[in-house]
Amino acid sequence: MVTRLVIRRRLSRTSFPLLGALLLAGCDMSIIPADAIMHPTPENLPPPGGPLIRADTVLQGSGSEARALEWAQVRRALLDATTVVEIGSESVPGPELFGVIADVTRDDDGNVYVLDGSVGEVRVFDASGAFVASFGGEGQGPDEFRSAEKLVVLSDRRAVIGDHGGPAKVFAPSGGGYELVGPLLRDRPSAALQVDDMCSVGDRMFVHSRNLVDPNGDSLVIHEVSPDGGDVIGSLAEAYRSEFARDRTVRSFGTVACAEEPVSIVYGNYYFPIVKAYAPDGMQLWTALIEDHTQAPIYQNNPSQSTVDPRGFPSEYIYSIQAGRRGLLVLQTALYETVGEGEDREWRVVRRRTYLVDGATGEGGLVSDSLPTISWMGDSTFVAEWSFPYPRIEVRVMGPTGS
Repeated sequence: MVTRLVIRRRLSRTSFPLLGALLLAGCDMSIIPADAIMHPTPENLPPPGGPLIRADTVLQGSGSEARALEWAQVRRALLDATTVVEIGSESVPGPELFGVIADVTRDDDGNVYVLDGSVGEVRVFDASGAFVASFGGEGQGPDEFRSAEKLVVLSDRRAVIGDHGGPAKVFAPSGGGYELVGPLLRDRPSAALQVDDMCSVGDRMFVHSRNLVDPNGDSLVIHEVSPDGGDVIGSLAEAYRSEFARDRTVRSFGTVACAEEPVSIVYGNYYFPIVKAYAPDGMQLWTALIEDHTQAPIYQNNPSQSTVDPRGFPSEYIYSIQAGRRGLLVLQTALYETVGEGEDREWRVVRRRTYLVDGATGEGGLVSDSLPTISWMGDSTFVAEWSFPYPRIEVRVMGPTGS
């Protein structure tokens, strides 16, 4: 039985109803104190009347019939895309046998870069899917990683790999392979930059990191970093507002995308249905809410404690944003629930939603509940990713209606 409940703040002065009702299946709500302070708190929410990302398959609120038609064409192109390259093996040893696909990207020549997080190695395949080269590896050597999780390839084919256990590193093409250039932050050799996500537009690179302190002392969580000089050029995106350092850090975790039309950095909060767009100079362009979103309860038991989020509740998270064609963004959420009984009981994804968002306004609508993870977007192609029944990717060409 599914009970539709609204988890309210403390209390009616919040704009939480904008987030929609939470769907809580078979959960014991009695564990939440009656006077709990629910999150996101009002100061972390935009005022009413802002852009919404709806579960409708039409674009609303754009103010332009032409834009709505364009949105519909790109949506159709995503759904009608055809597979042209498959990379991945279920059991045959070789470069196509992946352990865990941590990140995927593609360069202007069509080469596909796959970061295998299980061994900290980047494998490069050409546009036809043939293996070209590999670099990196798991370890503590100068060109190795402790926990490689993120990958960006710049326009000159330099690759930047983010490591949760050590400094991010830059590699450059050399003699048919790749060689280490050095750590990304070369002016801070001791800094273990914890990279949550990265993106690039042209040769400008932006890093989402919650442990890189802004030189001005501000709580900002996205940083433009020079891959040439290795210094921080500027910072933007305010951290989650809280008096507790733990909440400012933990609740600021998210994903980012760099868009070209208009040039902007889009930041989706992992825990809350909040998406923000910023100009590179830090000016906030818009803040959107996902209207129909199953956020698990996140709350403070009392004002003197930081937030908790008990296990067992259905929980939906923003886990991917990709900048696509015509100034549109592909945003994906995953809904986790506990399914099965006894030894078969497990916490797994039961729904994966794909939205298409107007990068100029923040308004968006639903593409599908059945598309796989989209790891990279281009003008006419995208890379789809699966982890089951074995890790693999597909390069798909979008239909002509979105050309």
